[in-house]
Amino acid sequence: MKRLLAICTTFRRPHELPQMLDTYYATRGLDDDGDMFVYLHNDDPKLGDYLSKIGHYTSTYNMLYVVDKHRCMQEVLNHTCLERYPDYEYYQIITDDARYITPNWDLILLNEFEKRSNGWGFICGDDRLNDNWFAWRHPSMEIWSRKQAQLVGFAYPRTVKHRGQDSYTKELCDGLGICPLVPEVIIRHLQGMLCANPDENLAFINSREAEVESLAGLTLWRNEEQARQIALIKTAWEKELQGEHSSAL
Repeated sequence: MKRLLAICTTFRRPHELPQMLDTYYATRGLDDDGDMFVYLHNDDPKLGDYLSKIGHYTSTYNMLYVVDKHRCMQEVLNHTCLERYPDYEYYQIITDDARYITPNWDLILLNEFEKRSNGWGFICGDDRLNDNWFAWRHPSMEIWSRKQAQLVGFAYPRTVKHRGQDSYTKELCDGLGICPLVPEVIIRHLQGMLCANPDENLAFINSREAEVESLAGLTLWRNEEQARQIALIKTAWEKELQGEHSSAL
């Protein structure tokens, strides 16, 4: 089983993707034990531009990609880690406008993840979107484990479509008593919610429609899944710790 699959779903931004990929391959520490997967949409008006740019990465690095039906971010993440590539130990969400800065970021994050919580919850670096991460405390470009997604049945709640994943990850980590931030790792996010010049993608994410949809989806998760999910994870985590203690005796 390989250790980490980074998942990027990208739409209408072929100019951004190569820059993200260049920083990924320049800074990763896992090499053959980690992969990048790019999800392209068959209805993307710029699909031809994408296909003309990714050949270098598939031939040089064996980068994984697919052209498939249009899915929102949550659907891509769940489909990828539970159905298409279910055999990685860990997964990461990454956006096309992200830039990996810290060398060996993957090794650092996975080591901290296992040390802090045995791989339960989430772990992330600093996306440098604001001066004080703790004022907002929303994970970004975070990593989660295969065991967690399989235990609860999803990586991200299926009711949360386009926006709100960061609220979910924050609240889950709070419920587990975990701080996901590893401040020495920087994975910069260029276009946050308050971007001064939003493109078409970001304009939709910032729209009232997306906001209402996000709040409704998060409310459903909070009411129907949150307590059960946190209890499931805490129970599994405790059993692991008990097993490690018994083995040490």
